[in-house]
Amino acid sequence: MQKLTKTGTWSILILTIFFHSSFCIAAKNYPTVPYPVIDYPKIKNPELVKKGEYLAKAGDCIACHTDTDHPGSPIFAGGLGVDTPFGTFFTPNITPDKETGIGKWSDKDFIKAMHDGLNPHNENYFPVFPYVFFNRVSKEDLIAIKAYLDQVPAVNYTPPKNQVSWPFNVRLLQWGWKLLFFLPDSGYFKEDPKQSKQWNRGSYLVNGLEHCSMCHTPVNVLGSWKKSYFLAGGIVDNFPAPNITSSRLKDFSVQQVMDVFLKDQLLGGGRIVGPMLDVNHNSLRYLSKEDLESIVIYLKTVKSKEIPKPKIKSGAQLGEGIYDAYCATCHAVGSAGAPIVGDVPVWETRIKLGLPTLYHNAIDGINAMPAKGTCSSCTDQEIEAAVRYMVDESKPGAKASSSYTKIPTAMPAPTVNLAHGKEIYEQACSTCHIDGKFGAPKMGDKKIWAAIIKQNMDVLFGHTIQGYKAMPPRGNCTSCSDTDLMDAVIYMVQQNKEEGDFILW
Repeated sequence: MQKLTKTGTWSILILTIFFHSSFCIAAKNYPTVPYPVIDYPKIKNPELVKKGEYLAKAGDCIACHTDTDHPGSPIFAGGLGVDTPFGTFFTPNITPDKETGIGKWSDKDFIKAMHDGLNPHNENYFPVFPYVFFNRVSKEDLIAIKAYLDQVPAVNYTPPKNQVSWPFNVRLLQWGWKLLFFLPDSGYFKEDPKQSKQWNRGSYLVNGLEHCSMCHTPVNVLGSWKKSYFLAGGIVDNFPAPNITSSRLKDFSVQQVMDVFLKDQLLGGGRIVGPMLDVNHNSLRYLSKEDLESIVIYLKTVKSKEIPKPKIKSGAQLGEGIYDAYCATCHAVGSAGAPIVGDVPVWETRIKLGLPTLYHNAIDGINAMPAKGTCSSCTDQEIEAAVRYMVDESKPGAKASSSYTKIPTAMPAPTVNLAHGKEIYEQACSTCHIDGKFGAPKMGDKKIWAAIIKQNMDVLFGHTIQGYKAMPPRGNCTSCSDTDLMDAVIYMVQQNKEEGDFILW
């Protein structure tokens, strides 16, 4: 039992890195990156290399292995910083340079990296590298990708070393995560004989090189994907990754779904922004019409459970309940360009459009927000109630608008100093939270805190800094820094949680 406990503890540590890092990769710029030009008439195996180029584009390798934070950085030379609460990981150089890239790698080395998540020295890669999905790709296709990378311009460049503290920089500890969530279900893709060739091709791409599940499937507290909610929706860098199963796509034609990839057009209206722009422009645009159709045909058959709605308020408080459970993720802090509830000038222009227009935008999607935001299971009436609540809270004189304080959408990573958090709590927060004054969640009431913790730590930080309901911005602690307040929030959550370890957030 003690062994299992230790394994679980290390797994949580490592998974937390994975969970946040997968978001942070997307939290960069989203430029269209030009692929290097290959002089095919001058190479020995042009057909194999052409195949590899196509597959590398399908896998969107260029997005992570090019430092798009610094325009003009060499293609595939790595160096993109992936920020996490525990430090920064830097993507490796995958050009054929023999000193700093993969020029000395054999095909076997490359297959081991992509299929097993191991480097040539048999050390584990960190799960920010999506080998979990590339594990499905055939050996033949992996060899083709390696042949292509062997032909791109070699760049002698060593990316910065990972700036990650112990124990999060220990590769050996990755085995805990692999044993729990990778090895039991690993293996090359197998066709379903009951399905068509086109369907199987779509399944191969979606579950392999395209790694759609990395963003579109929610994760559990340990950072592993919830298989029962496969492709039912997730959050990436505070951008909603919508439900892309049959329940969402059944009312749209194959061409309409393909237009999401080819025209940056959301289903039901609105434009694609955020991480999906990178996927469209650096990956999906290069795929053949046949492969895009295969992907859509496969997705339109995927059946998953709807992500369950948490228990929310009803009746006159329905709108507030829907907002707290779903909308606050973006609208409390302005993520993905969402108008912050309480920001009167920003909402004034929207309110002038009229409720019917706002209902339509919320239900059908607009700009970065997909249809119904993050609640694909909500009814139209529930979405309308949430819209009315947000409008009412954003009018002059409303509670939210009177306490609104604009805060940066990018907040510093929280510390793990519980002693400091307790200090801030006792100085600034205990006045209300010790006995529940003014509706503040009372310390020790784990039932109330369970519902609050479910909202996501980002939301709790946003509420604390911006103010929420009867709580003024920063809890009236004007001398507290954002980090002070985050420490206090983590301390209170740790004292009132029923499960999990939120120090690792």
